[in-house]
Order: sequence, then C-alpha cells, then structure tokens
Amino acid sequence: MKFNKDYTGENYRDIALVLGIEEAREAACAAIDQLSKDVGTPATISELGVKAEDIPKISADFRDVCSPGNPRDATIELYQSLM
Repeated sequence: MKFNKDYTGENYRDIALVLGIEEAREAACAAIDQLSKDVGTPATISELGVKAEDIPKISADFRDVCSPGNPRDATIELYQSLM
C-alpha cells in the first residue's frame, strides 16, 4: 500500500473512512500495517526468508498477475529496491 499510496487517488481515503480514520493515505497505510502485524503477515519479503542475493533472479522472473492493474508502474529495478 505504501508503494502505491501516491498513485491511488481517493481509494485509500475510502479505506481510511471505513476504518474510522480521517487522515487518508498515510493513515490507511498505517492501519493496514497494524492489521498485518496483528494477524502475523510478514511486512517484507526478507521476513519470508528471501535473501538480497535472491532478488535479481526473482525480479528477472517476475510476472505478477496484479502488476498490470497496479496504480503505479514499476520496473524490475524498482521492485528490486523494495527488499
């Protein structure tokens, strides 16, 4: 969510309002971060055991079905920087 927040228009505002939060983008990201922590969702791929040396191979093979609909265009290099 943080990666896309500046590219989502009012979508995150709607999420924030549903969560009872008035400050849209940052607050929505923070609320989802907290929810993820509460339910034990890893925050980074390194928490899943992915190592820095794995990133070039993973990103070269990256074909995510969600990428075409993502609000923010991303290059392989940008994905690599998310480690």
